[in-house]
Amino acid sequence: MDWAGGGVAFKDVYLEWADIPVVGKLRAGHYKEPVGIESMNSRRFLMFMERSSISEACWAERNAGVSIGDAVLNDRMTWTATFANVDNGSGDGVVDSNCSLVARITGIAYENPEKAQLIHLEVSGAPANTKDDSIRFRSRPESHIAPRFIDTGAIAADSSYTVAAAEAAAVWGTFSIQGEYMHKVVDTLAMGDLEFGGDTVTTGYFLTGESRKYKKSSDAFERVTPKKNFSLSGDGPGAIQLALRYSSLDLNDGPVAGGEMDTITAGINWHLNPNTREMLNYIYADVEPGAGADFDAHIVQGRLQIDF
Repeated sequence: MDWAGGGVAFKDVYLEWADIPVVGKLRAGHYKEPVGIESMNSRRFLMFMERSSISEACWAERNAGVSIGDAVLNDRMTWTATFANVDNGSGDGVVDSNCSLVARITGIAYENPEKAQLIHLEVSGAPANTKDDSIRFRSRPESHIAPRFIDTGAIAADSSYTVAAAEAAAVWGTFSIQGEYMHKVVDTLAMGDLEFGGDTVTTGYFLTGESRKYKKSSDAFERVTPKKNFSLSGDGPGAIQLALRYSSLDLNDGPVAGGEMDTITAGINWHLNPNTREMLNYIYADVEPGAGADFDAHIVQGRLQIDF
């Protein structure tokens, strides 16, 4: 459940049946469309307070649907196929569609648990029908207290679009890096095929010796557990992580001038214990809007997060 903004909305509400022959798991309900590792990661475990600009612009987020999927090769590879129908009034993404078919394949190319080393690869894609023959892409500068700086406005589409994503992530002891690319092709009524997309790269480093933990069952990263929880007596410092992210998003193509935005986000995370952390982010955005003069934005925001 989410009650932000003064309203109440269902987020993840579904039934799931496991260990079904051939199809593995069967899920039905309202949940995330499986596109991209940053999107699939819970906001509780992201290295930054918000997801990247490309995730906001290109990912449909939660929809109502049915999916099947399974893990193979000793859980080193997973596959998922999802049929989603978002026309239910409760989706919270900026891409609005009647239905989509989403496919995702992930694989662990290398793993050494003793040294906390791992390389994760993923590809995903989705053809979809637009709602009311219209589609729109827009994004904030990786801060939800800021307005959306770039915006295509409503585009008259010929009932369909396609999204493709590729990602890679690596953990090497205390250091981690992940990169992601998203690309959307829209079949429009009068302007031919239009293409939008972007890429993002994130790095992180623990000063206190921890590593990012990867959960095979969800193909995403999970919560950080400090080697020693913070203590006022001085017995433990908690876990301290430095993070840096670069994102580039282009919403210009043909006659559509949605704008371009390059964003750099620097952050520090102090995990006092597995359920409590303090976050501080500095965001710099270089914006070329579709209309008006170019400008820069500087944002500083902090958060005390307690989850259970």
